Amino acid sequence: MIKKNKQILELLIIAIGVIFFSWIIFMAVSQKQTEVVSSEYQSTYVADPISILLVPGHDHDSYGGKFRELKEEQLNRELAVEIFDLLKKDNRFKVTTTRDFVTGQYTEDFATYFASSEAQIVLFRQEVREVMKNFLASGIIKKEEPIIEHNPVTVDTSFRLYGINKWANDNNVDLAFHIHFNDHPRKDMTTFGKYVGFSLYVPEKQLTNSLESRKIAEALYSRLQLVSATSTFPLELGGIIESQDLIAVGANGSQTHPSVL
Repeated sequence: MIKKNKQILELLIIAIGVIFFSWIIFMAVSQKQTEVVSSEYQSTYVADPISILLVPGHDHDSYGGKFRELKEEQLNRELAVEIFDLLKKDNRFKVTTTRDFVTGQYTEDFATYFASSEAQIVLFRQEVREVMKNFLASGIIKKEEPIIEHNPVTVDTSFRLYGINKWANDNNVDLAFHIHFNDHPRKDMTTFGKYVGFSLYVPEKQLTNSLESRKIAEALYSRLQLVSATSTFPLELGGIIESQDLIAVGANGSQTHPSVL
């Protein structure tokens, strides 16, 4: 019995030794693998973060929709700051905003850009419009009527939107993300609207930034539908709507990067 117990004890010691040795090897390999993964992570994301431009829709001059005393431009800022704060915590992203979240004014960078680059922005708008006009005339691009008619923008709003597009092009932005809260017309605008839910607008499939924009929108859609219904507005039931005429997503081929509204 003593001999048997001694054999069991020896086997137990050997087993513990093997386990301990294996654990040391495992930890060493794991640490090495962690260092490799960490190194790849740093080189891939930290050294070259994804650049995102947040555009809280509208401004004080053109505030968008209004419900009683609440203006759309305020809601756009409130959502934008939540997204901004979330992305700022992740060093894989470099996030910029066009408007100050508190005051609603354009940031110093964009206010200065609009003032100092007015001629260049106006020329840029003219050039992309002319190029698209030629593409449509030659049949290279087919004119697609909008699924939903949106309110026409003023000359000043058009200038700022094309200016934002040009700035994003010139600064190699990876994604422009526009935020809006839409409403529908009714006799008494102090009463609640009948539509709820979200939708995502992307460039029409013939535009050069369409494919990547669509991929991003599909990824966003798959996450958003977990917490919100897709828009109940009949023309938005698909959830992702292509647009050829919205400046925010690159009308007239004015954006070289993905854009989602």
